[in-house]
Amino acid sequence: MIWNPVAEKIIRLGKLDVPQGEWSERYGVYLPDQVTLYPPDDLPMSRAIRGESVNGQELFIRHTKAPDGVWVSISGRPLKDEAGVSLGGVIVIRNITEQKQIDETLRESEEESRSIIETATSAFIKTDPTGLIVAWNRQAESTFGWSRAEWAGSWM
Repeated sequence: MIWNPVAEKIIRLGKLDVPQGEWSERYGVYLPDQVTLYPPDDLPMSRAIRGESVNGQELFIRHTKAPDGVWVSISGRPLKDEAGVSLGGVIVIRNITEQKQIDETLRESEEESRSIIETATSAFIKTDPTGLIVAWNRQAESTFGWSRAEWAGSWM
């Protein structure tokens, strides 16, 4: 296995001489739930070695040198010689931690906005640029006497 300095910087660990079946445990690779160890046979490098291509597989990595964890997106490809004989695999690792944090902040903000709108004491109606109604809160139902099912797909 060849391990470049950028991979070491992203993962915060260098190359470890451990069997493939121990990669998840030793590198601290988890499923997106951040609790369950990633099945070693399903890791992008394992799949690439078996001849599979992998695109944008998201993994969570946490270990003593990365206690807060690192989100990565990994793409992998098998390596073959001219005769098609497998020589191994190669992966490209991209740190997506910042994007995941931005996405979570945005999700929380949208959830908070939906909650505020839904519990507002004023009627709220939202349309798309063409005037199609796309949102209607409880107070709008009460004010206008129409349920969400009745107005869904209506035009303003």
